[in-house]
Amino acid sequence: MGTLKGRNLISITDFSKDEYIQVLDIAEEFEKKPKQPILSDKVVATLFFEPSTRTRLSFESAANQLGARIIGFSDPGGTSVQKGESLHDTIVMVASYADLIVMRNPKEGSSRYASEVSAVPVINAGDGANQHPTQCMLDLYSIRKTQGTLENLQIAMVGDKMIMPAVLAALDDKDEEVRTLAVEAMKAIGDPSVVEGVEKALKDPDPDLREEALECIATLTPEASLNDIITQALNDPNEDVRENALDMLTMLVDDCMMPSLDYALKQGDADTQETSLTLLEQLHEE
Repeated sequence: MGTLKGRNLISITDFSKDEYIQVLDIAEEFEKKPKQPILSDKVVATLFFEPSTRTRLSFESAANQLGARIIGFSDPGGTSVQKGESLHDTIVMVASYADLIVMRNPKEGSSRYASEVSAVPVINAGDGANQHPTQCMLDLYSIRKTQGTLENLQIAMVGDKMIMPAVLAALDDKDEEVRTLAVEAMKAIGDPSVVEGVEKALKDPDPDLREEALECIATLTPEASLNDIITQALNDPNEDVRENALDMLTMLVDDCMMPSLDYALKQGDADTQETSLTLLEQLHEE
């Protein structure tokens, strides 16, 4: 197992499973004896470009417990950022003063960019709706502590669009059951943020999962972005998926769904074309 020294932590995929287990094991030891001045000669910079209480204080408390000195800011309004200083220049400057940068920024991808221009390691404390790896590690630690293991567990993801990064990652999992649970999570969210996930799920090799994915958009207000999903499903090699797509189109029929109707009329079979004509007549009557 390689050393973690000098490594960035931007995405939960940056470390291997064994490396995360190593971190959890070390955390367990630190929980027994939290005050260990092993960073007494180090400086930790906490750069928070948006409000945060628990995340910022947890990092600063941890740094203090380990003996590090802390610099940084919790409000960019009192920094040169307010005068137009770029993220690049801020990170380069701070990296010359610190041994480690912990950053939260509302812009997705900002932490990855910071790690690419920084001369010292960067930990992502949240970059918008993209990644929050240390929160995930805390969740893993809590699950292992309460359940005694991380193996063979079924975990329900419940919440709003903020869990979509985890859902998208689950849709790439090799385990079909994990991908199915991700689709179930999107159904529970019922928010336009699931559109990207549905598009990904419609490429899944399992036709039943593709059919289930379509149901995620049943409660969404018709939007132009749904046309791509419906059209993709109308072109699916599986007949059940195509029929489900037509049912969705019938339910979501609205002027903004005209591109999907147009595709169904030109590319669909006789039954699809007949249904599409009926929908067009309904729109004309309205």
